[in-house]
Amino acid sequence: MSPALRKLIWALALLAAALVLLVLAVGHVLRDPLILEQYASKLLQREVRIGELHEIRFDREPSFVVEGLSIANPAWAEQPHFLSLRRARVHLDLPSLWRDGPLVISDLELEGLQLALLQREGESPNWQFGDEKAADTAGNEEELALPVLLEQAHIRDSAIIYRTPDADLHSRLEGQLHGAKGIVLTVDGRWRDQPLRVSGQVEQVGPGLQLAGEGEYRGWQATVEGALADPLAFTGLDLQLQLQGQPVLPVAAQAPARRLPLALQIHVNGSGRKLDVSRGLLVSGDSQLTINGTLGNPASLRGLDLDLVFDSPDLKALLPVSPANELPVQVALQTRLRSDGATLRLEKLSARSGGARLWGDISLPMQGGLAGSLLSLRAEGASTGELLAPWTGQPVADLPFELDLEGRWQDPQWQLQTFQLNVGESHLDAALSLTPQAQGIAGTGRIQLSGKHALRALAALGLTARLPNESFMLRSAVDLGADGALQLTDLDLQLGRSDLSGQLSYAPGSPARVDAQLHAGKLDLRFLTDAIQRQLQQADSGSSDAAALESGAPLSAAQQAERLIPDTALDMSWLDAVEGELSLDIDEVIAEEGIQSSASFHLRLADGRLESDEMQWQGSFSTGQASLLLAHAAPGAQFELRLQSHRLPLIWLVTGNSGAEQQADYRMALSGSGASLRQLAASLDGSVYLRGNGGKIDNNGLNLVLGDVFGEIVSRINPFVEREPYTQVECHAGGLLLEDGLATLAPGLVIRTDKIDIALGGTVDLNSEQLDMVFNTRSRTGIGISASKALTPYLKLGGNFTYPRLGVNPTGVVVSGGAAFATGGLSILAEGMWDRWVATSVNPCEALFKQDNKVESELKKLFGRPL
Repeated sequence: MSPALRKLIWALALLAAALVLLVLAVGHVLRDPLILEQYASKLLQREVRIGELHEIRFDREPSFVVEGLSIANPAWAEQPHFLSLRRARVHLDLPSLWRDGPLVISDLELEGLQLALLQREGESPNWQFGDEKAADTAGNEEELALPVLLEQAHIRDSAIIYRTPDADLHSRLEGQLHGAKGIVLTVDGRWRDQPLRVSGQVEQVGPGLQLAGEGEYRGWQATVEGALADPLAFTGLDLQLQLQGQPVLPVAAQAPARRLPLALQIHVNGSGRKLDVSRGLLVSGDSQLTINGTLGNPASLRGLDLDLVFDSPDLKALLPVSPANELPVQVALQTRLRSDGATLRLEKLSARSGGARLWGDISLPMQGGLAGSLLSLRAEGASTGELLAPWTGQPVADLPFELDLEGRWQDPQWQLQTFQLNVGESHLDAALSLTPQAQGIAGTGRIQLSGKHALRALAALGLTARLPNESFMLRSAVDLGADGALQLTDLDLQLGRSDLSGQLSYAPGSPARVDAQLHAGKLDLRFLTDAIQRQLQQADSGSSDAAALESGAPLSAAQQAERLIPDTALDMSWLDAVEGELSLDIDEVIAEEGIQSSASFHLRLADGRLESDEMQWQGSFSTGQASLLLAHAAPGAQFELRLQSHRLPLIWLVTGNSGAEQQADYRMALSGSGASLRQLAASLDGSVYLRGNGGKIDNNGLNLVLGDVFGEIVSRINPFVEREPYTQVECHAGGLLLEDGLATLAPGLVIRTDKIDIALGGTVDLNSEQLDMVFNTRSRTGIGISASKALTPYLKLGGNFTYPRLGVNPTGVVVSGGAAFATGGLSILAEGMWDRWVATSVNPCEALFKQDNKVESELKKLFGRPL
């Protein structure tokens, strides 16, 4: 019983006792109740009015009648009276006034009782009399014994109003305590904006009370039946409670609403000092919770000791989740719920689901706040796949796991001194401080994640990535803001021979901000080249549809209109949603054993533009620099790329061995814009220049890189690829111009191998996807007459990307007027150029750029600009 309610009962009892004592001692005063009013007003610190006292009897069972009794409300209340009574007749048991025990009222007749229980925000409730700070502070061992005993009562035309910010309830009382149907109570109103209905009755049978009632609220129906053997001491309680309902579970926005049927049956018996629970059963479908034990002291829950056993064939059916699949989650749980009046404890908690097991203890305070809260949980299982598959709907790696969690509340934070998670061969170790705030949870601490196989660790999370499956370790200090801001400092990441350190931060907003300052001592990329080499070894030389490729039939209108480059819209709005800076310095990039470079990158993102301040690299592997611009140009994208690099053996990295002495120069300047990939390709402007010596190319790898069509072409112009695993390239050189999506090989591309010379010229229209290219091939001295005859000297590639057409060009000359115009007659396949630049040259790759002054001057215009 709350101190405020107990004080109210005692105050009313004292008021009744005071009335009786004054009747006996100063009967003459009763003709004028002013003295009683003053005394009662002082006692309750409220204005008390007594209309009239009469029919006063002085014998062993004194009685009197009071009319027009009222107790005023505080000034803030909208109703004038806390209590008003039209008429009451009181019959008292005189000896109970001076002996120990309650005040006994042998008969109480009430007519026109109106009781208004009111509460308003910022004000003490109107049933709080006197100084609220002086409330009774009785100990935890209080009982529910009442200070007044009613032997009989008759109540007519009486009502109680209960009105707070959350409730507006109206109750009516009618009947008599002995006989008839007892005192009948009906309650109608609203609680938290929902209708509430309660009806019940109390009848005295012998020395005890019989109780019965039913109610409905928020779709819940409750019934109660029972008896109270000794109402005076609140002992001998024997109560049966039934509760049932179908609450709506909150689910995802697009999912249909789902109701959860619940039914509770519970038997309560005991006294004001201790209540026991038996045969408690909460059921939902095939799931059930059994409850047995003692509630302890009902006022403080001191001595609470309940055994809880829960069993469910499918826990998902009880939770507000949209099932990812039909796999059930069987759960069995048991625990002991105990309290000493100050702390609520879940002791010997033990749960099992499939092969997973959880056990531990949880302590929570009962007096508000979290001070003194403790968590100690352990979990283990043989299969993460079995545990997570019913929740994710995705295959999860089947790995054993262990969890160890120790935490306590140290105001205002949860201190997780131990958070250890082992999954397979991966380990997470963290120490965190978590602070609940209005926006969310803020936290600080340190984490360390390590393991022997990076890919297995990702697979356990349902993730995939192109990474080496080697040992890894991640260490960092973590600072998480309640608004979602994240800072990783003292970051240390190791993966195989690669390492990365620095700091990373994220701040939510519009736009969000991401900043990273990173340094890598080593970045080992050999896992990429190794993976490519494995693909090359497994690659099939393949076969293209030679009949379709060599068909001389012209393309139909439908075939000409078909496009391979997708018309996919480019959504670059993410450039507007994020801003920040990234700096990455790499001391050593390892592409192959013995081939290393260092690199430095600095990128800025602001106002929808991603720009490079610095992109450069140097070393034995490659030396060069680049600049990049990627911008959101609504409704699409704009980009600019410039590249200048020395010794960047691109093709050999993925198809063979370039050799330690291989040299190559590459220059590139490209720009474009468009709302889709197709528009972007059709807008490309710029140039590409390459020149270098050779290396060994894997012939199967050419098919893997170039595809079946070019693989077929290569086999035609170089029949040696079908009988030899490698082609030895001595040099390569070429130039490419792009203007409004028209790519023109100018002056062309030339490749010299140990057996043949190959030249390529022509155009590729990225707008129409039309092909107009010519391949010229000549054998070199020493390959033999039969091999020389196997060459196809002149091939022409026409058609489009979707339907290429391969035929023989008897002249070996680019016949496209557009190509000739675009190159200014500088094509390597123009009349007379082949013999001068390729056939009679010691090094045709150098001759391509040096033997014709006009070509050289034009190339200087193209490539002489600094990047």
